Amino acid sequence: MAKLNLSVKSYLGENSELFDGAVLEYGEKDGFTSVYVKADAGDKCFTASLGAAIKIEEPEDMARYLAVHRPGEYWCSPQFSEDLKESLHDTQMLLMENNDGTYTCILPVCGDKYTCVLEGDETGLYAKVLSWYDKLSTIDTLAFVYGSGENPYTLIHDLTKYAAECLGNYIVLREDRPYPEVFEYLGWCTWDAFQIKVSENNVLRKCREFNEKNIPVKWAIFDDMWGDVRSFVGKPQNSQQEINTLRMQGALDSFEACPVRFPNGLKVCADKMRTHGVDLAVWHPVQGYWKGISPTGDIARDYRDTLIEREYDGKTRLVPGISKENFKKYFEAYHSHMKECGSVFMKVDNQSTIRQWYKGLAPVGEIARNMHEALEETVFKYFDGALINCMCMGQENIWNRQRSAICRCSGDFMPENNEWFSKHILQCAYSTFYQGSIYWCDWDMWWTDDSNAYKNALIRAISGGPIYVSDTAERSIASVLRPLAFSDGRILRCDKPGVPTKDCLTVNAKESDKALKIFNNCGDIYYVTAFNLNEQKKPVTVTVDLDNMFVKPLCDKYVITERFTGARKVVTKDEGFAYNDTIKNIDDLRLYTIAPAIGGFACLGLCEKYIGARTVKDVTKHGFTLIEKGDCEFYSEAPVSKVLVDGKPAVIAKNGDFYTVKITSEAKSAKVAIIY
Repeated sequence: MAKLNLSVKSYLGENSELFDGAVLEYGEKDGFTSVYVKADAGDKCFTASLGAAIKIEEPEDMARYLAVHRPGEYWCSPQFSEDLKESLHDTQMLLMENNDGTYTCILPVCGDKYTCVLEGDETGLYAKVLSWYDKLSTIDTLAFVYGSGENPYTLIHDLTKYAAECLGNYIVLREDRPYPEVFEYLGWCTWDAFQIKVSENNVLRKCREFNEKNIPVKWAIFDDMWGDVRSFVGKPQNSQQEINTLRMQGALDSFEACPVRFPNGLKVCADKMRTHGVDLAVWHPVQGYWKGISPTGDIARDYRDTLIEREYDGKTRLVPGISKENFKKYFEAYHSHMKECGSVFMKVDNQSTIRQWYKGLAPVGEIARNMHEALEETVFKYFDGALINCMCMGQENIWNRQRSAICRCSGDFMPENNEWFSKHILQCAYSTFYQGSIYWCDWDMWWTDDSNAYKNALIRAISGGPIYVSDTAERSIASVLRPLAFSDGRILRCDKPGVPTKDCLTVNAKESDKALKIFNNCGDIYYVTAFNLNEQKKPVTVTVDLDNMFVKPLCDKYVITERFTGARKVVTKDEGFAYNDTIKNIDDLRLYTIAPAIGGFACLGLCEKYIGARTVKDVTKHGFTLIEKGDCEFYSEAPVSKVLVDGKPAVIAKNGDFYTVKITSEAKSAKVAIIY
């Protein structure tokens, strides 16, 4: 791999006076390079918003790139370009596709004091090292790591592992983060359903609906507006604008639920929910509520020693203090109470507001480390690590959570909005490519009662992460959820986070005549969902093959099926194991299953389910076990004379070498024997 051509400058004080004493130092391992900045300003201090800038000369062999950048405080989005000078503010990962088909990735990090992001301007691309703190006279930090390789997926994974080793802050990769059991099941969230109208009565009404419709939702998040924010009481709440104004000016009074909407308290509501088979989960922002903690409430009275005053919007606000001890005491009080009330996990929001609330108090890396260590310690103590990290995609967050497994990767769901869906799927897929080496990714809630319902279902089936919806009362549609899970609500989850195929990584699907493809796998069977995001509403082409997923063929034949068109095809090595298709518009659905036909046989599992491979076990060409009953499909080149289900002959339908078995067994599972 060719070395990047780098140079560094650093800056002092509010006026960003140029300082010539900064140097770069390098480390190397397995072909990867780590880049450190070191400088000592003596009795002066480095600029808070830009301590040092490392210029990165554009490599001569770069063809185009993908950048994952953070346009605001909370969420990341992809950018596609051919000129590094166009790289956008707060870029957190840069993947360059080279002219020879290899890839080079630059991965900035956040250390114990300084964080680093990439950004271009008319003079070139820079790695910007900053602390949001104006009292540091030294810089001694890892800024970024970089490396090259032919496989972009192993490249980002191995480079992330190298960065974690260089940081030495004990964060672990995704495969070493235990996936909490609760997220293996379908969930529901109050936010889009009820917003300000969330109440005990409405939540219980929704739980009864799940039971009546046989929808196996196992948990419900009490999202924004559930808490005790007394400034809401008596204020107009008739429009979305009035509601948002109240939310954005509200401060938390106590750890209990709003007494008006939950007159019996949170615990009683949780107990009643549990009688319907639904567990409580609780949302809260890191700082209490959107404007912190009320100075006249119970929290301020009982935990004043853990809180500090901050000026915000011309007012004095209370928020948890920046030491680990203060964060820990605050989270301990909050989460122990939630545990007593019956919550089974926490969703913690607003994590990427360290700059907003704490800028100038201490270095960003130090505050982030204190906050996340305290948060994770209490979540693991009371909820066995079950946590959804939300509004949390800043470098300071990504690189300072040591153990928690789940991280949101997109902005909020917007119903009945194709433009939003295109933005959403791009955010999710490309953010997952970047952060999926460290976290399982949460692709957010959605509605089953929405024109984009099946599209949203498909991308969550392929996401590998949690699946939860937010339909309001009487609006949930069971048939939309049924392909995603077993009848007990257990999700048919893929093995890894879903990411774009190689040929989509550096291509903007909005401007392309090719579909956006996202893939995942369940063992040796792969799944690809494809969408037409072309802004000019033109048809796009799809090529489904093994090469663009870096799958090493296990045999000379693969079978490819498509769920919505009913297409079935056997592809061979001579054909490049490829299948071609066309998608006419954004509402045209595609889900391809790609299975090796080892020995002329492939089991595709339950026909009704999107991830059919998850529905079978003990598979051989002579039979398999269905984990849950239902019609199933397999491919066999050898002619089948009959199929036995639990020892009894079953009705089979034949389509070429594809067989569908009609299951009539009343047992939950079924043993299928194939007789040739």
